[in-house]
This record gives sequence, C-alpha cells and structure tokens, in this order.
Amino acid sequence: MIKRQITAAMELLLSMSFCLLTFTGKSLGDEIGKKELFATEDSDIILPCSPIGKEDLTQQLFDWKKNDKEVFLYDKGKHYNEGKMGQNEYFKNRVEFFQDQLQFGNASIRISKTKQDDSGIYSCEFPNLQPEQKFYIKLVVGSCPKPSLSILKEVNGGMLVQCEAHGAYPEPKMELHDSADVSIVPVNITNPSNGKYIILQAFVTKRDEYHCVMKQEGICHQIYST
Repeated sequence: MIKRQITAAMELLLSMSFCLLTFTGKSLGDEIGKKELFATEDSDIILPCSPIGKEDLTQQLFDWKKNDKEVFLYDKGKHYNEGKMGQNEYFKNRVEFFQDQLQFGNASIRISKTKQDDSGIYSCEFPNLQPEQKFYIKLVVGSCPKPSLSILKEVNGGMLVQCEAHGAYPEPKMELHDSADVSIVPVNITNPSNGKYIILQAFVTKRDEYHCVMKQEGICHQIYST
C-alpha cells in the first residue's frame, strides 16, 4: 500500500514537473521583446527565427508581422515576393527570406534599408505546427550623427562650450572630454526634441583640446566630434 502511494506520488510529481517545464517554455517563447536587435538607419538587418526542433519548413507556413502589419508570409512555396497578396505596402520590395535554408528550419528574414519607423515588436509565427509556435523580436533602428563642438562665449576667465547632436536616436548620452579623455562636468544638458536633438554645455577654464563624445548603447557605442 505504501509502495503504491509512493509510486503514485512520484508519477504526480513527474507530471507536475513536465507541466511546469512545458508552461515555462511557452512563457519564455511568448515573452514580448525577449530578444532585442539593433540596427542603424539605411543598413540591412536579419531577424532570426526557427521553430523548436528546426524541422523542414519547405511545406510549412510561417508568418512575420509587426503589430498588425503583414511583413512577410511563406506558405508551402508561395510567398509575398512572388505575387502573393496581403503584404503591407511599407514592407514591399524590402523583405527577403532564405529559400535554401528552409530545409534546415530557418525562417529568418532580411529587411533592407532600415528606417527608424521599422523599430518595434516583430512576431514570427508557425500556426500549423503542433503545438503552434510564436516568437517575438524587438528591433531598434537608430541614427548616430557625429556631434559638433562650439564655443558659446567667454565667462570669468574661462569658456562656455557646447556639444550638439541632431537626429540622434535612441536618446544618446553626451559627454565633453579633454585631451586626457577625462569627462568634464556639464553645467546643462537639454533634450528639446524627443531624443533626436541633444545639447550639452560645459564650462572649461584651461587651454586644452576638447571633444564631444556621444554614446548609444547597441547602436554606435561612441562617436567623437572632430
């Protein structure tokens, strides 16, 4: 009797463990923005996607979307690049897939000449697989213009200098460095246009060579003024 109870308890525990693993895997696969990619404007970017198991997709269906916009659909050999209807106009002639990689379970796509408006959450779905699988990728398309350095005015034996960056996205971090690459404490930092325009002002008291340093995580890392 005790042995049967232990066996039943072990079976229940294994069953619960399996359910937990199954649920956890689904939760991770469905988590929005779990995978994040960065690209600079006018570059090409590959959005990777493969089903669990990487089975042959030649006779399968997979569908890429950005919110409710149809980005790319492949259905047993038929797809948007060969006249299939339904693709959003914004993505026409800008999306490719890898025909020779389908047999290896590769449903990745390449978006060409990326724009800031391409930023957002993309989904890659396999609705006919059992179970159905869906993955999400967050794409951030940014621009990293070279910052400029200018002297505003002389103040009390020193100078008020300014670093500017127009069109920078996402919002960068701006610093003023001296010739030893030491950061100068700013007196003012403003961002008058939603992260696309940033100004730093600093007061310097010694003669030296100064340069602006703009930092953007995942995009251009560090850009220096000349």
